[in-house]
Amino acid sequence: MHIKKWKWFTLVELIVVMVILAVLAIIAFLAYTNYSTTARDSTRISDLSN
Repeated sequence: MHIKKWKWFTLVELIVVMVILAVLAIIAFLAYTNYSTTARDSTRISDLSN
């Protein structure tokens, strides 16, 4: 019995990895947007108190 070793990834594996990376990118983008909004609001509140 001969077992064939695969050198390349299958199309399904590549698609799964691409979907995972896309989800992580979306999460990072949303977190950055929320952080940016919070920082801007904090600056505005600080400016109003002075």
